[in-house]
Parts: sequence; C-alpha cells; structure tokens
Amino acid sequence: ISVRFNTVSGKCELTIPKGTVAEKIGLPKAGKPISKIFINKKMYWLAGTLQTQGVNGVEEDSNYLYLKNIKAGNYLIEIIYLPVLAHPAKPKEAFNYSITDFKEDSLTGGNWKKSYGKDGYMFFGYADSTSTKLPSYIDSIKLTLNGSVIWDTASTDKRVLENIADTKKMASAIITRDPLATLQTMTIDIHGKENKPYKVSMYFLDYDKKDRRSAIEIFDLKTLNIIAPVQIIHNYSQGKYITFTVDRPVRLRVNHVRGQNAAVSGIFLDKP
Repeated sequence: ISVRFNTVSGKCELTIPKGTVAEKIGLPKAGKPISKIFINKKMYWLAGTLQTQGVNGVEEDSNYLYLKNIKAGNYLIEIIYLPVLAHPAKPKEAFNYSITDFKEDSLTGGNWKKSYGKDGYMFFGYADSTSTKLPSYIDSIKLTLNGSVIWDTASTDKRVLENIADTKKMASAIITRDPLATLQTMTIDIHGKENKPYKVSMYFLDYDKKDRRSAIEIFDLKTLNIIAPVQIIHNYSQGKYITFTVDRPVRLRVNHVRGQNAAVSGIFLDKP
C-alpha cells in the first residue's frame, strides 16, 4: 500500500495492490475541520454524508478522518478543509499595582545620612535604642522569620552603614535562614498610617560576597494582596538601596533566591 499526503493542498494519492483491502487509512485533519472529500474527482464525503466508491465506511477522531475497508485500486483523494477562524485573543487581565516606581542606588554605600532616613530608620543587628527612630506616621516595624548576622563589630568598611552616634560601625544584617525548611523568606511589617504616603528605602548588603540574589514582594498588610511587581535584587556586594513609596501599612517579604541567604542591613523612612 502506497500513500502520499499534502496537507497544504489537500491532495492525496493512494495505491492499494490487487488482492488487498486496506482496513483503515487515516486522512489528516491538520488542525482544521474537513468539509468535503473527493475520491477520483467524485464527491465521497460532504459534511457527514457518505457515498460509496470503493470504500465502505468512515470514522474519525480529533486528528484524522479514517476511510475503512478500501478495495484494491488507485485513488486520487482531495480533502477540502474549512478555514480556521482566528480566535480573538483574550485580553490579559491587567495587574493594577499601586506601587510601580522603584529606584536603585549602588553608589551611596554606608554613607546614608545625606540621602536617606531624614524621618526615621532601623538598623538591623544593633541592640541599643539608638539603632531605631520611627517618625510619627509609623507606629511600629515588626520582623518575623529572620535570623541575624554580625560580620564585624568595629568595621571601617565604607559599605557598612554609618552609626547614628558616629561611633564604631557594626557590619550586621537580618538574614533568611536557609537551609531550614520554609525559612528561605523573612517578613518586615511596617505599620504605617492609612493614606499617608511615605518612602521606604531598604539597604541590602552582601558583605562577605556570597553572590546573594534576593527578591522583594510587597503586600497590603491588612488584605495581604500583593501591591507591587516582584523586585529582584542582585549584585549587592557593594551595598544597594531599593526605594519605593507606599501609602498604607505594608508587609515586605524578602526571599532568598541565590547565594548563602538574603541580607538586609537597614530600612530608612522619608517623606515622598
């Protein structure tokens, strides 16, 4: 049995030798519905209407229309396909993020005083009361799921945040706790006033150069709906600030993506 198909033109050639009956030959639908089939220039199939011409029956599935019990002979088959109408693309549901503007700063390093924290700040890893100052529009900042690290208690590294008291700088951060199960993430809840815009600047520091890569997700603290596109923070061995404006209480979820863990050394608060 010899068969040749051209699914573009719909032309097919079928040869069945003498003394042979082809139990079933599948005609490809090629992703389109079949309207008509001509065999030796005579209509054989018309939208389900069958006329016998050396063929005894038809069946089909989603991919093929099958001719059954075909007698010996030479057959020229022409398949007429219905055009496939393009389905209109479903409009993608827009994400109406309330936060879309993010700024990165890899130049300031630890010398934050002229650029950040005019209203408030929180240094991570310090135990004394001078490490936190909250403005009137922030009730509290709460940390959960995090660990802490102190790399150096008397650092002179320019990447390390300046101490507010101008004393010795401490290289420290809150960190995620990989490989402990489910602790590849940590949260920072900022209990800010409703409808009171303020700027948040997070300082990421890969102090020991462990090729850290991290992600930030921002949620409405009350509804826990995500309100910003996920931000990927990488190449922060020299220190990097990420700044954005919010107008409500928020949850910042910091996720470990690559490297040893995610590390944040401080948060700064300013008027927008």
